[in-house]
Amino acid sequence: MSENHKLETSLALDLMGHYPKDAAKLLEEHRVEDIVSITADVEKNLAVKVLQLMNRSLAASCLLQWPQEHREELLSAFPPEALSRILLSLGKAERRVLLSGCQEHTKSVLQRLLRYPDGSAGALMDSTILVLNGDTGIAAARKQVKTSTITASKYLFITDRDGRLTGVCSVLELFRESSSSLVNDIARKPVMKIPAHSDSEAIVSHPGWQYYHVLPVVDYEDNILGILKYRKLYEFGLKEKPQSNEDSIGFALSEMYISLMLSLVKLLFSPSYFIKSSVDTKK
Repeated sequence: MSENHKLETSLALDLMGHYPKDAAKLLEEHRVEDIVSITADVEKNLAVKVLQLMNRSLAASCLLQWPQEHREELLSAFPPEALSRILLSLGKAERRVLLSGCQEHTKSVLQRLLRYPDGSAGALMDSTILVLNGDTGIAAARKQVKTSTITASKYLFITDRDGRLTGVCSVLELFRESSSSLVNDIARKPVMKIPAHSDSEAIVSHPGWQYYHVLPVVDYEDNILGILKYRKLYEFGLKEKPQSNEDSIGFALSEMYISLMLSLVKLLFSPSYFIKSSVDTKK
């Protein structure tokens, strides 16, 4: 190990040990492979402390790239509730990869935590959502959105470092705001939400549907687990489909709008776009 690497590891260890939230925030601005390289060099309980404070999608990517021979030991050090929230951000195939690397006791606890009663909001939700930490800078948050493959909603849900839902903003609001601000500065509060164990009657009668087509699903500690879309109430038979096609057309257009808007945002704010625009202007 080089002297520079020893120094970097020593500094990282000191920061993680004394200021884990600050360490998590700084690490989020690095590539996944760099985060894994840094955190793999520290004691596993310290690595876990920082990883569970990071953006959960990013933390999940780190766990997937963690050296396989040490992954089981790391996963066993996670509090099951914290690890289950990270796993919920993954698709089923990737979730199985991480579950297969867990010890049997940890696996059984996680499977229980990831299971919700049939017909409940937790069972019906879409867990592949993009979540931002409120103390993240706008510039870093934009980078996360541009590199994300998730396009489930035009809304971005904002949490504190413990994963509790604190606000919401739209993609356009994020890219319209000054780069010097924090995500918390543009968060709309309070947020209408659905408890994960809500039954079908509570889901259908939720007052949030009067204002939004998408509502966040939370656990008993207000940790965001996923989202539920209004159109899913028809798909799951919780509401009868309308006789006219107006609602169906509206939902379809809404989905097209979300996908198109996210694609445009990623294009317009990409460095290659600005370079091309600059060249075209000079012609």
